Amino acid sequence: MKQKNIALVAHDNKKKELVAWAQDKAAILEQVGIYATGTTGRLIQDALNRPVTRLLSGPLGGDLLRIAALYNIPVACNKASADFMIHSPLLMEGTYQPDAPDFSAYTQRQTPAG
Repeated sequence: MKQKNIALVAHDNKKKELVAWAQDKAAILEQVGIYATGTTGRLIQDALNRPVTRLLSGPLGGDLLRIAALYNIPVACNKASADFMIHSPLLMEGTYQPDAPDFSAYTQRQTPAG
């Protein structure tokens, strides 16, 4: 089975709560690759004592919500949703593959300059 990955992003006043959630779910998170933005990534890496792929901080382009919406990636925006998602057999144990978006109509369109 292909390795699962999870992205963890938190606003400044929610970082402590996300780190606590990650510590609570550490055994589950051992099974996945973790991606996170700037400071959040450092905090999670330190708290879990494991590697985290750190992206740019949110204001520098690291925010992932738009990308998730475009590419049909499941997103949890609060602790309750994250709990439901991480315990879902579709996410962690199954082979669920979200539909891949088809952007060909957009990428192949004629533009005035082209």
